Amino acid sequence: MVQVQIAIEEAKELTQQIFCSVGVPEADAALTTDNLISADLCGLASHGLMRVGAYVRRIRMGLTNPAPHMNVEKTADNIFKIHADHALGQVATMHALELCMEQTAKSGSAFAVINHMNHLGMAGYYSKIAAKRGYLTFLCTNASPTMAPFGGMEPLLGTNPFCV
Repeated sequence: MVQVQIAIEEAKELTQQIFCSVGVPEADAALTTDNLISADLCGLASHGLMRVGAYVRRIRMGLTNPAPHMNVEKTADNIFKIHADHALGQVATMHALELCMEQTAKSGSAFAVINHMNHLGMAGYYSKIAAKRGYLTFLCTNASPTMAPFGGMEPLLGTNPFCV
């Protein structure tokens, strides 16, 4: 594998341009890019810029909506259900985080469930944002099967990622 070194600012600019070229709004492209670059800078390359090609392919195939219209249903005073309209996961997750922090400031806690979104990138990204603002988060998501159960040969289980 060939490794390419590029300045962080140049990588950000190029990646944002790539996302914008497939219809992602500028602010959403910046958020997604920042999440991916943050993963690379933390040594989590599996959630870094290597994902750009897959994200772009999913947008071109119609599996990811580059400019979603998310619908938020408030099912209780501090509980939200977000239909993400097949958004980039970074966009849907940040939307949920902002809603939860706003509600937590009012009532002390909040909970959000998101459906119909895509890969959210590095989970720790969101927890760091919340922590800097004085909030504690618990974020979890599903994952595609990558592991075989004990004694098995076929991948049937995801890694069930979570972050606090």
